[in-house]
Amino acid sequence: MLSESILDRALIRVLTAHMHLGFFDPPAVVSYKRLTPDVIDAPAHRLLARWAASRVIVLLQNRMSILPLNFNSSDRPILMVGPNADNVHALWGDYAGKSAAVNVTARMAAVGEVGAARVRYAPGCLNTKCANTSGFSAATNLVNGVGAVIAVMGTQGNGDADEIEGHDRLNITLPGLQEDLLEQLRVAASATNAPLIVVLMSGGAVSSPWADTHADAVLWAGFNGEFSGTGLFDVLSGRVNPGARLPYTVPASLAQIPDISEYNYRPNQLGLGRTYRWITSKQTPLYPFGYGLSYTSWDYTYLKLSTSEARVCQSLNATVTITNTGSLKGSEVVQVYLTNTKPTSVSCRGTTNRCSTLAESKHIHRLDWWRTASTISYSKNVKCCQRNIHNNFCARGSARLLLICTCSPFY
Repeated sequence: MLSESILDRALIRVLTAHMHLGFFDPPAVVSYKRLTPDVIDAPAHRLLARWAASRVIVLLQNRMSILPLNFNSSDRPILMVGPNADNVHALWGDYAGKSAAVNVTARMAAVGEVGAARVRYAPGCLNTKCANTSGFSAATNLVNGVGAVIAVMGTQGNGDADEIEGHDRLNITLPGLQEDLLEQLRVAASATNAPLIVVLMSGGAVSSPWADTHADAVLWAGFNGEFSGTGLFDVLSGRVNPGARLPYTVPASLAQIPDISEYNYRPNQLGLGRTYRWITSKQTPLYPFGYGLSYTSWDYTYLKLSTSEARVCQSLNATVTITNTGSLKGSEVVQVYLTNTKPTSVSCRGTTNRCSTLAESKHIHRLDWWRTASTISYSKNVKCCQRNIHNNFCARGSARLLLICTCSPFY
């Protein structure tokens, strides 16, 4: 049974938020009450929507550095294909308001990028459920002569959705026969030496080991709103260097996931745990939590803690130097993880984003950290509230721990 103090703490959080929002104040003094409809989809907000749509795209695979594409290097057309290539409903997740006057799909953005004369389009599937192959030949017949095949696949979180509240997905693979369509596109594209770029639009994890192995590039694009298509082509063209990271682990298959009736996150008798903190060697994921590639390369050096010994629950500061060692400008999400020296799990304790020009180093002071689960506030530092010796990692993802520092708590 919950104690009264825990209930009080939850109530204080809710009521404090209500106070900040002005729920208990006269309407005349609440700034939110003075908002007018003309702020909806205002020019500044459209710019923000486009910026956000490009910055959250995660580059999952980039074989032979095929991306970014140079759309001006030839006059060859590009093929936009897939059930989400021109699907407005795929731009929005469940419970999303549609206030925008214009919603830019990937096909629409392609026309804006290279002109209508150079864009070929076929959905291949009637919708994301992709129940039959009736549209496959119409799609593959358009491959000949194109400079690139951009297949926009995944799920749909709005309209006739397969990823929505009240609807359980039976698998984490691409729905229906979408992967079969990709296989046929791969054969056709290889015959004309055209790259196959796979874009996954989804809210939850969608696992396609086949795409990771056979496509030239794979990107996860989420449900990115009114400028989803524009943001995608900002990334494909290289105007934006992808720097986002996956917010969850993508298992290779359902065989890596414990039964849905098991609520314990720690490994079970079969050696299967949940989330990046508790997965085991039996569960090597397709993409780990925090994963994401870049068009450039990064070097991490000089990770330091403010002290090598600290009292239990004492705050620590961390610094690290990152260097852009590649040939393109980019933005890097620095991740910090905490584990015991004899770890049962690795826990993400903070991230920070830094932009860097090529060949530039930046010294990051006081990485943004989240405190351990025993506290609730956001801080610019970390508190180790356990008695064990802790290793602190600077990382590019939960499976790529690059640097290590050790801190020994004491009383």
